[in-house]
Amino acid sequence: MLSRVKKFIGMHYQLALLCLGLLFISTDVLATDLLAGTTDNLIDTLKSSGKIYIYIAEFILSIVAYIKTKNILFLAGIVVVSVFFNIMMSVAGIS
Repeated sequence: MLSRVKKFIGMHYQLALLCLGLLFISTDVLATDLLAGTTDNLIDTLKSSGKIYIYIAEFILSIVAYIKTKNILFLAGIVVVSVFFNIMMSVAGIS
């Protein structure tokens, strides 16, 4: 019984040391953010002509899903995604 307790404590001790070691290593990483300027590009794209590409992709996927399943509700996904996308854009203050 005592050997099980020692083994259990030893495992948790090793796990704690591993976590602390990873914590100290991860705070010392120096890197540049390669995607720092992409937020402005995405917002500019969605303001001008980006929405049409999302609608076209949704339309094509809905047609493919309808052909595959013969379920008319897949075509209703166009309306749902369009409304949801416009609401999220207005909540974010983009549109």
